Amino acid sequence: MFFTGLNSIAIMTVVAMDRFFVIAKPTLAPHITKGVIYVSIAGCSVYSLLFTVPPLFGWNEYTLDRSFISCSINFESRNPLFYSYTIVILIFCYFIPIIINVCCYYYIYMTIRIVARRSHAVSNQSDDQNKKIEQKMLQVSLAVFSSFVVVWTPYAVVCMWTVFGDPLSIPLIVSTTPSVWAKSMVVIYPFVFVLNNKHFRDVIAEKAAITSVFNVIKVKRINPIRTTNNTMELTSEL
Repeated sequence: MFFTGLNSIAIMTVVAMDRFFVIAKPTLAPHITKGVIYVSIAGCSVYSLLFTVPPLFGWNEYTLDRSFISCSINFESRNPLFYSYTIVILIFCYFIPIIINVCCYYYIYMTIRIVARRSHAVSNQSDDQNKKIEQKMLQVSLAVFSSFVVVWTPYAVVCMWTVFGDPLSIPLIVSTTPSVWAKSMVVIYPFVFVLNNKHFRDVIAEKAAITSVFNVIKVKRINPIRTTNNTMELTSEL
C-alpha cells in the first residue's frame, strides 16, 4: 500500500505536468506521444520504488501502525537514520509534488483565462461565455488539486506531528483515519477525473452503451436456443 500511495502521487503529478504542457505550452504538445506516456508511467513506478525499497535494507523499516490495520514506515523512531528517511519522504513525496501541482494548475488556469479573453476581443464572444469557460477550468483545476491536498495533507500532518512531536499524544483515531483516507486516493482520483472531464464521461458512456448492446445480443442469441429446446421437449412428450 505504501508503494501504491507514492505511485498515485507521482502519477497525479505527471498528469498535472502533462496538462500544463498541452494547454499552457501547446508547441510542446506534439512531443507527448504514447511512448512518452508509457515511459512516464514506468518512471512513476521507478520513482516510487526508490522510496519504498530502502526500508527493506535498513534505511527506516516497515512496521504495523498503531491500529494494527496495515503496515507503514516507522515514523516514531528517534533513530537518526530513520529520522532522515522520514524527512526525505516528506520533501520528495509530498512538498515537491504539491508545489508542482500548484504551479501547473495555476498556469493552466491563467492560460485558459488569457485565451478566453483574447477570443472575446477577436470574435466578440459574450462575457457570459468567457466566464463559463474560466469557471469550468477553475472548477476542474480546484477539484483535482483539492482532492490531492485533502487526501494527503492530513496524513502528512500526522507524520510530521509524529516525527517532531510526541507520538503518544496523538489519539488513535487521529493517527488512523488520515492513513486510511490517503490509501483511498487510488479509488478517489478516477472519479474526480470522470466527473470533471467530458471526454472521460463520453468514453465511459460509449463503453457502457457497447456493453449493453452486447448483452442484448447475447440474450437474443440464448433465448432462441432455449425456445427450441423447450419445443423439442414438448414434442417428445406428445
